[in-house]
Amino acid sequence: MADCGDLVRIILIVLNTIFFLCGGAMIGLAIYVLVVSGTTITTALGSSGLILPGVILLMVAGIVTFICSGFGCCGANKRKRWCLTSYLIILFVIIVLEIAGGVYAYVNRDLITTNLTSRLNSDLATYYNTPTTQTAFNTIQSGLSCCAVHNYTEWRGTSWYGNVSAVSTVTYPVPDSCCRSNVSDTASCGYTYSTTNNIYTTGCLAKLQTLASDNASILLGIGIGVGVVQILGFIFGVILCNSIKND
Repeated sequence: MADCGDLVRIILIVLNTIFFLCGGAMIGLAIYVLVVSGTTITTALGSSGLILPGVILLMVAGIVTFICSGFGCCGANKRKRWCLTSYLIILFVIIVLEIAGGVYAYVNRDLITTNLTSRLNSDLATYYNTPTTQTAFNTIQSGLSCCAVHNYTEWRGTSWYGNVSAVSTVTYPVPDSCCRSNVSDTASCGYTYSTTNNIYTTGCLAKLQTLASDNASILLGIGIGVGVVQILGFIFGVILCNSIKND
């Protein structure tokens, strides 16, 4: 029986080492997103108004996971029942919150698209007047190979068009960030392109939705993997906690 208890203790230490590394990775990723600006993904999320609450949630989750793994390792290594009890309570709360968060995200998945569309439309309208918006939108367009929100013709209906219409030789001018990378002269191709083959015509909203869809299976796989490890950690924690009680 002692050998079985030692095996459970070792397994629990290994599982909580994984929790510890996951917590560190989440904290590191949150710090990275906050510190590193200008990337296509962070700019896109920032434009949707989702990046700050998302990063805060990731940071909190990482810290809680860090603390939880500490109680788990300490309880398993030192055979401290109060540490294991604290570990089980925190882990149970984490599992419940993850399930609730997953259900909430699934039920409100259309709301994310609605908020993103609204924010992109707002940024499109204020592009000419706001330098920071220009930088953000240009980063998204060049990074995702897209133009405007739904399609490139939308730029004609913005205040930006009124500023460039006098020098444009095309019916639907676009910012130079909509020009394809293989165009020889991107400095003014947005106003003078000879064919739409020289610019991106697909809207950025569709590209962002495709990006999310393509990575959904990866995120789902990671979520399931983490969930399985957490459930195993809870089960072995209960077993070890009961074995200490019975000693």
